[in-house]
Amino acid sequence: MKKGDFKVLWFGLALVISLGLFTGSYRLYQDRMIEKPVITKIDTFSNVENVEIEKNHDGYFVEVNIQTVGDIKEDYKQIDKVVNSSIKKNYDIHLVDQRDNELQTALDEFQIEIYEALAKNNYVWLQEQLKDLAVTQNYEYNLYLDEERLYIQLEKGDAFLYEVINRPSQDKVSGPV
Repeated sequence: MKKGDFKVLWFGLALVISLGLFTGSYRLYQDRMIEKPVITKIDTFSNVENVEIEKNHDGYFVEVNIQTVGDIKEDYKQIDKVVNSSIKKNYDIHLVDQRDNELQTALDEFQIEIYEALAKNNYVWLQEQLKDLAVTQNYEYNLYLDEERLYIQLEKGDAFLYEVINRPSQDKVSGPV
């Protein structure tokens, strides 16, 4: 081999080693500085059973197995605050509840009313519709609202369903003001 070939070989070897060290240290940083602190903090909440975080091409996916709660809005906001303080990027929080087929079917059949209320900002009407559903199906229910999200709680027996739906931002909503 010529002297120039060794330079290319050393350059290639140094490049591979550098990329390996960079990738490894970045993964270690994600695990130790971002994911583990979020999991540790959320695990301390009394209603949380388990937390898992996955990084994908869109950002982070945070899955939280949750027990029955009194106010899903406050619990979700606590979880969101912890995730936002560490990740500060695109993330999606998914609550894993104990929904059964009956509650899931009720939510599926209620989708039109939910999205109509979101489109028209008619949440009093949605509250009345949800109350009617709960009375006829013998569910316990709560409907919460804040600037960013709509929170739906349905419970019947040991089964419970928590649905958190992002509200459209006002600059994206068209129609009369």
